[in-house]
Amino acid sequence: MTPISFMSGTYCGWMPLAGFLKKRWPVIAGKKIGVVANGIGAPDDQASQKTYKKIPENIRAGIKFWKIPGKPLKNLPTFGLVSRENLKSVVEFIKA
Repeated sequence: MTPISFMSGTYCGWMPLAGFLKKRWPVIAGKKIGVVANGIGAPDDQASQKTYKKIPENIRAGIKFWKIPGKPLKNLPTFGLVSRENLKSVVEFIKA
């Protein structure tokens, strides 16, 4: 089964992709879905956990989820760089 991957930025526990997943779940349920959330916070911090919980439990059970921390840029504080190391497991999921 070809995986479908979605990526979304996050901000203080908010992730626009959560609404998309809720709306489109009837169409994509049962497929191999990977969801990547990118934001400055570490995967285990409170805002990151809040972001994950914005996705309904039934959808969380049907996806593979990663919270990938970004690195703030000096002149663009709301954008960041994602390290290749942090994306290894996402790439492996897509290749499988």
